[in-house]
Parts: sequence; C-alpha cells; structure tokens
Amino acid sequence: RLYQWTEKLRHIPHLAADLMAAETEPQMLKDAAAFLTTRTAFNYAETAFYIRYGRYLLRMDTNEDPIPTNGNSRIARVFRGEKVRPRKRELLLQLRGRRRILGVLRVVFDPEEYAIFSRNRAALSEQVSLVETVADIVALALLDLRLVKRLERLARVDSLTGVFNRRYFERRLNLETDRARRYSRPLSLLLLDMDGLKEINDRCGHAVGDAALRALARLVNRTSRAADAVCRIGGDEFVIILPETTLKDALKKAETLQSHIRKLRVECIDEKIGLRVSVGVAQFNPKEKPEDFLARADAAMYRAKQERLGIGVAGGEEDGPDGGD
Repeated sequence: RLYQWTEKLRHIPHLAADLMAAETEPQMLKDAAAFLTTRTAFNYAETAFYIRYGRYLLRMDTNEDPIPTNGNSRIARVFRGEKVRPRKRELLLQLRGRRRILGVLRVVFDPEEYAIFSRNRAALSEQVSLVETVADIVALALLDLRLVKRLERLARVDSLTGVFNRRYFERRLNLETDRARRYSRPLSLLLLDMDGLKEINDRCGHAVGDAALRALARLVNRTSRAADAVCRIGGDEFVIILPETTLKDALKKAETLQSHIRKLRVECIDEKIGLRVSVGVAQFNPKEKPEDFLARADAAMYRAKQERLGIGVAGGEEDGPDGGD
C-alpha cells in the first residue's frame, strides 16, 4: 500500500510539468486524463474532467452531451457543492481555483488497488488526499493557462475597439505577404480612415468619438470573413488584410462596406450623426516589401480623402497577377 502510494506521489511533478506545457484547455485535460489512467503512473481505472463553460459542464475527452449546471445529475450537484451518495470505487471532487469552481473531477479507482485500501480508513484517506492534490494542480494549471491566453489576447487586441492592434497587424502582414509571394496567391488590403473624427470629438465629446470607432470596428468585423484580419493601426485608421482576394474583389468589398457605413448612426447630444470613411484598396505585388504594400494602400486612401471619392484604388501593373482595376 505504501509503495503504490509513494509511486503516485513521485509522478505529481511529471503531471504538473505536462499541464504547464499544454497550449489549449482541451489538450491539457485530455493529456491529464490519459496520464492519470496510465498503469505506470497513477493507474486510475477512469478519469474525467467536466469543465464549466457558461451554463454547462463539458466532459473534455468525449462528445458527451453538455450537463446543465442547474440540472439534477450527480456531476452538476457536486459542482454546486451538494452532497451525493458515493458509488463504489468512484470519487467526485470540485475543481477549485482561486475561490472559483471551474468544474468537477471524476476518478474511478483500479479494482485491485481499491481492494487493498478500501477496508482501511487511513489508507482510503491517503488516496482521497492524493486525488484532491491532483484536482488542485489541474485547477491552478487551468487558471494559469487562461491567464496566459488572456494576456496574449490583450497583447494583440486593441482595447477600445476589440479588433487586432498594430503589433498584430505588422506580424500578420509579414506572414500573409510571405505566403502570397511563395505560393503566387492574391492578397489585398483595405485601409480605412474615419473622416471628421476630430470634429465629432470637438462637437460631441470624446465618448461619442470612441463610440463611433467601436461602431465602425463592429461593422467591419461583422462583414468580414473568418480568414480576414481587421486591425486598428492608428487613432482613426483601420486595415483589413484580405487573403486570397484580388483587387477586383477587394474593391467590391470596399463598395459594400461603404454602403453599410453610410447607414451607421451614433448618438450625439440630442441627435444621431452619420459616419464617413475614406478607403484605400491595393493588391500585393510579389516584388514589393510589406511596408511598400501598406504605403500604396495609404496613398490610395489619401487620394480618396482629398478628392472626396470615398474609395481610392492603387491599380495598375504593379499589383501583380489578377490585379486589374
């Protein structure tokens, strides 16, 4: 009994190391369940993690139906802190992390091991304490991973509008231009500049100006594809990276965007005001650098702003294959 207990204790650091190396929650919990059921490690007959997402508990290693947190199942009742009648060889524990209940851990003991310690209260207490230690380690690792992901998101997302920031844009633009050049695929940019943001701030206040930027960002995000990247790169400037998009298709998207933006309204004191945006459109030329690509889109946008065109196109031969006006 002492030997098998100390062997499990010896694997606690290995479990913690594996948890910290995981990059996603499903991967972390799937690997943890596999490690806990490995005969040469913890040797549990079955291990399952039920994690709370919204109003449901999801088992991470299977496609079981979600369990409502307010339901009558044993897992839900344990999650809520209610007592349930124990089953033979089974242990249900809350996953607690920093005063939060993250989910439930279910462990089923190996029959041979259970036969050894089930008749001894002290031995059973040792095994329960070990599972509690495992639950604490998993809960803390899960919280740490979520914190890391949140910090990563904050590092690449603009705090005001919720779209990607300039730092992310520069990295993504380098990746997309490299891919477009390597595989001879079309790539386009839309550069948007909100006209009259200073006037909105002066007339209506900065809160209204911020609301206008957020409304524009939401609209652009909502009308973009999953493969596109919507980024805020300046005070009133947004860029949309459009992979697999020719100049012709990018121009169509710019026209569609303008039609939607013309319908946008924000509250200003006792009235609703509309928004105006100038858009520059460019397609990537494999011979140019990413910063030159952005500069051409920027020049097209300024031309549209100065001439009140709404949309400016950086067309011509320099846009590469499939890039006509």
